Amino acid sequence: MPVSAEHSWHGTGLKRIYTAPVLEIGRVLAERGHEIEFATLQGQESWVKPDYDFVNKLHQLGPGPTPDQLDGHYRRMQAWDISKGIGQAMGSKYLFDSFWPQTYHRLKEIMEDPATRPDMIVADFFVVAANDIHFEYKLPIAVVCPNMPAFQLPCSYIPGKPGFQLPGTLTSEDTPMWLRMMNEVFFFPDLPAIIRASKWSQKLRSDNGVCYPPHKPSKPDYLILVNSFFGLEIPRDLPPTAAPVGPLLSPTYPPLDPECGAFLATHQSVLYIALGTHIILPHKDAAKIIQ
Repeated sequence: MPVSAEHSWHGTGLKRIYTAPVLEIGRVLAERGHEIEFATLQGQESWVKPDYDFVNKLHQLGPGPTPDQLDGHYRRMQAWDISKGIGQAMGSKYLFDSFWPQTYHRLKEIMEDPATRPDMIVADFFVVAANDIHFEYKLPIAVVCPNMPAFQLPCSYIPGKPGFQLPGTLTSEDTPMWLRMMNEVFFFPDLPAIIRASKWSQKLRSDNGVCYPPHKPSKPDYLILVNSFFGLEIPRDLPPTAAPVGPLLSPTYPPLDPECGAFLATHQSVLYIALGTHIILPHKDAAKIIQ
């Protein structure tokens, strides 16, 4: 990374599940002598304690999403069926894009102050404002993604838009012709919703003095770190700026609580099912798993 040991590194995060890999990168950089500062939305400052006590300073970027907003996002994404288009996911796009103005202006304040201006930003992929800072200030950034970024790093042998392939589509090697065609046209019914979202985003940016489109080239001119690995990801050719680096895991884990410890000590055969941090499991699905 183009950062020397005496320079500062600035991390930004929006959601805990995506921020942990960003902070794990910060842990390694801190061990190498870098100064680590963390910027996040209000109510999320506790993310850095106690596991990430190497963070030297916290920057607030404004109010964060409410519990109801996050609950709606998780339920919406859990019910999303990509084969039926992207209309179901648009509510989440509007939600997270609505935090762009305050994040953008706060990051500009940090950049304009010589006392707080970082030498590099490592940001979660949700933080679109980091791309604007990279574009406006020519500041080196690294964007951390949980998987290969959507709409970026296209390959001739993967049908459709990167990250939005229909079920059953891996590469064109074994994909039927009709499924290849469906991958190219399944966006068409959602064009009205896409156009509305684009106009809304354009107005949001122009109202805040930003007249250029979001900086997101198909082949990025900034570093992308993918918290995954080939095997989970479809193999593809990567430019020098993109690298799979995962899984990024914390070196320490909290001990078992007494109840779980006693349970495991008295059972010989245990099946542990992890559904992720934000799965809201309906009763009927829980019953299926138990059965």
